[in-house]
Amino acid sequence: KFAFRNCNNLYALNLPDGVKTIDENAFENTVRLQNIGMNAGIALEKVGDFAFKGSGLTRFDVTAKVSYLNGSAFFGANSLKTFTVAKSNVNYTVFDGVLFNKTASKIVAYPAAKSGAYTIKDGVTSIGDYAFGYAKIKNIDLNKTERIGEWAFAFSSLESLIIPDNVVALSAASFAYNFNLKAVTLGGGLTEIPKSAFYMGNITGLSVPKNIAVIGPNAFAANQIETLVFEENSGLLEIGEAAFSLIPVQKVKFPASLVVIGASAFAKDGYLTEITFEENSNLQYIGSYAFEKTSFTSVTFPSGLVGIGDYAFISSALTGEVALPASLKNLG
Repeated sequence: KFAFRNCNNLYALNLPDGVKTIDENAFENTVRLQNIGMNAGIALEKVGDFAFKGSGLTRFDVTAKVSYLNGSAFFGANSLKTFTVAKSNVNYTVFDGVLFNKTASKIVAYPAAKSGAYTIKDGVTSIGDYAFGYAKIKNIDLNKTERIGEWAFAFSSLESLIIPDNVVALSAASFAYNFNLKAVTLGGGLTEIPKSAFYMGNITGLSVPKNIAVIGPNAFAANQIETLVFEENSGLLEIGEAAFSLIPVQKVKFPASLVVIGASAFAKDGYLTEITFEENSNLQYIGSYAFEKTSFTSVTFPSGLVGIGDYAFISSALTGEVALPASLKNLG
């Protein structure tokens, strides 16, 4: 592991035919390494996780015996333009320079230097972990994709995103650090927004579909969300820790279905001047620091509220008298 990490002046390397494994992070941050020379008959079977992370590779040839390789190997290899695959390889294939599994049902890795727009080809149902990391694409048509892996589009150049109803699962940090991403439409097939899924983007407004039951920790934190709407008849049960922290949202109306507002869920949302709860609210718990440093001056708690965590409203703008419901059992 880490054999040539940070060898910034390494320009090229030829691998001997007997090499079976390129281990984890072996060439990480070899920023000037453009070419890896390999004979067609090389014994190479495994390209380890993050093997060429942040390298200067411009192409990578998947030789005949490679059976282990995923998108993390090229995460941050921003000069990568294309993949090739040996015809005799039984595990991988390539279309237009993009690496797929052999059946072309999964995108394994997309060359980060390919710019413009991209349409997922028919037959693809999943996008692998880190597959589009740092990709210079501005728009993507997800077509019939059903599942999107961890960090799949992290640090990409996407400007807008429509997630169709056939997508049933995102993963942790799927679209994290998309600094140009301003508009997102969430599809009707999703039931959860996982941890850090859209962390630190530039989303300006968000409508949460009624099918979403859980919004995970940091899911939309550090965006530019000014307008946040939960669709009518929402089935939302939980807003996770710091899910909407550090955003400029001005008012929020929580759906009746909501049970838990997690720790720091809206912390440091300094423009938040109004929060309300739908009639017959099921809210039971407000977590610690949930509304830290917010700007609303009054709040009417739901009648069934059971607990308010430590520091839940610390340094907020609450003024005058606050009425606590008779149902309350735990007060931080």
